[in-house]
Amino acid sequence: MTDKALINDLCDIMNASFAELAAAPAVPSFRVEEPPHHVARPARDCTDADLEFFSQAFNRQAENADQIQTSRYVYEIALAC
Repeated sequence: MTDKALINDLCDIMNASFAELAAAPAVPSFRVEEPPHHVARPARDCTDADLEFFSQAFNRQAENADQIQTSRYVYEIALAC
């Protein structure tokens, strides 16, 4: 299994957990920690493809979870840097 496959599997697990959390009547919204752009971007070996994958992984874990509060525009800006 590749690192990316493992990350995608973990995102799917987190997405299922977020769906359960979102279904709880006492949880009107929740926040998910941002992807690792802020750590990876300064790394010398970090590529635009890596940043794109981090965005894809974050979006995968947050997919169909309307209650998640995010700031996705920050990640799109990070890709442009």
